[in-house]
Amino acid sequence: MRHAALFVLLLSCGTSSSVPTSTREGAGDGTLAPISSAPIGGTVRGRTFTIRSASLRVEPTKRVLSLREYDSVCGVVKGPLPPTDSLSVHVVLLETGPGETKIVYGDEHRATFQIGIDPATVQTIAGTGGRLRFDNFSTTAGDEVRGGLELDGEGSNVRGSFTAGVCVK
Repeated sequence: MRHAALFVLLLSCGTSSSVPTSTREGAGDGTLAPISSAPIGGTVRGRTFTIRSASLRVEPTKRVLSLREYDSVCGVVKGPLPPTDSLSVHVVLLETGPGETKIVYGDEHRATFQIGIDPATVQTIAGTGGRLRFDNFSTTAGDEVRGGLELDGEGSNVRGSFTAGVCVK
């Protein structure tokens, strides 16, 4: 099984029902239910999270998947500044190809939910478990990656599929 370090903000895309993809109940035979093919959404500390943008930022020592409820291209806000209490999900990745990875609290995944955009006042909620799937994978600027995410945290959860633009720093 591939491992991913996840520093979460948020994401969304589809999967085959024959591929185990969730900690949710499957067919009762020990398999996992597929991650939803609906666009990623959920709640962060009781507030509704709806994805508006997603990016996979490639840096020399890490790759970060960011899912946001505001318009952004590779971390640069498009249009007016979002509210200071905007929501996001971030995941630091170790993956180098398509596949699914289990997210476990306290491991190298480091998945998180985030409330706020100002580093001085941002609130971070640790992801306590879930799964991340990539249907395709690229580290080439301008490409898109597709996949799915299920993530749980204290008073927070997101489920669904994503498409993220690849940015190289």
